Amino acid sequence: MIVVGIIAAFVCVVFLTKGAFSPARLFAAMWAALIIGYYIFSDSPVMGIGLWWIVSAILVFAIGENIGVNYIAEKYKYSLNHTCEGNVTKPASKILFLALLLFIICAVFGKVLFLYSNGYDFSVFFNIDKFVEMNKQMAADRYNGETQTNNFITLLSSFGYVAPLCGGYLLSYSDKSKAKVFLCILSLFPVLLSMAIDNTKSGVLDAVILFVVGFMISFMKTNKRTPKIKGRHIAISVCLVAILFLLLFISMCVRVGDFSASTISDIKEKFIVYAFGSVEAFDVWITKNYSFGNYGFGVNTFMAPFDLLGIVTREQGVYGFVEGAASNVFTSFRAVITDFGIFGGLIFMFLSGILAGIAYKKIQTAGSVGSQFIYAGVAFYLLHGYLGSPWVYTSFWVAFFVFLLFLALAARRARGRQIDIKYKQAV
Repeated sequence: MIVVGIIAAFVCVVFLTKGAFSPARLFAAMWAALIIGYYIFSDSPVMGIGLWWIVSAILVFAIGENIGVNYIAEKYKYSLNHTCEGNVTKPASKILFLALLLFIICAVFGKVLFLYSNGYDFSVFFNIDKFVEMNKQMAADRYNGETQTNNFITLLSSFGYVAPLCGGYLLSYSDKSKAKVFLCILSLFPVLLSMAIDNTKSGVLDAVILFVVGFMISFMKTNKRTPKIKGRHIAISVCLVAILFLLLFISMCVRVGDFSASTISDIKEKFIVYAFGSVEAFDVWITKNYSFGNYGFGVNTFMAPFDLLGIVTREQGVYGFVEGAASNVFTSFRAVITDFGIFGGLIFMFLSGILAGIAYKKIQTAGSVGSQFIYAGVAFYLLHGYLGSPWVYTSFWVAFFVFLLFLALAARRARGRQIDIKYKQAV
């Protein structure tokens, strides 16, 4: 029944929204895939209460987005009727690509310092036995909170998320230059290095999401529209996702250090839990463990600054296991409901939808820095939501602050180029 419900919700979202990069469509498509995938690959039954809440959240978010889009469409009606696709001045991007290169260097330097501070050096990458042993030990230390790090290394490591976000953004400005395209793709290297060092799988997924979000923003800004999805786009996306999951699967094998048939079978079961366990965990939590009252009013969803101020303390892994769930990942919805309650959480999603709709449409009309920044934040929050709220981690706050400065720099360079062109035309 829930599968029918999520498919029906997705169809409703398609009718309520427009464009391939609609936040509500991305939100609905991701959860449709996760819920259907859970029922296909998992044998564990769930009550479905939490899943129906997710369906409701998708619908109210889409309604909110529709309201936000219509508001901006009416406000910029004249601009919309007189906008010429492609008549967009691109920023003088040389300094932006130099900034991207700096971000990549900072991120890699941070991982090098992290490697050395934990007693290893690059020689481990040239010995398969030492590499596997390091990967296993570092992963175990990370889970137990025993890795050696400091604030400077953490700050540099945050650029591992800044780089793909800016790399995806600049892909639309590469002008088919092989060097620029390569630099954009290279922005994913720091998180791949991180996965090689301490088996951080979620970081790779986060970086890919950020890269895609950055690309979506710049595409809409430069083209004043969303793309028309063709069959080859879908085929390429499926292939890239398959490659990504293969890399993650291999990383799990490396962590175990055994590539036998029985080990691969066990890892496959673990992989299913990593991929779809949050669906079950959230449903079990809301069905058996949630209690009304003691609302956090944003503290749980936006935990990082409160953690820095000492108001709350973020535990390793954020949440512990609950009985009946194979995963301790409860999606971003646990934090939302803990903060605002079951019905208040739906209001939060509705208001988030309005904000997303305003930013989504405004990028395609005015293209302001604020609209790009808000769209990036909401889109990343939605797509990261199967793991949890990204705003409980300081690294993502740092990454988005740097991205805001990057957007401001891009806008300033664009204005400077426009003025220069007008001056030359006048002369």
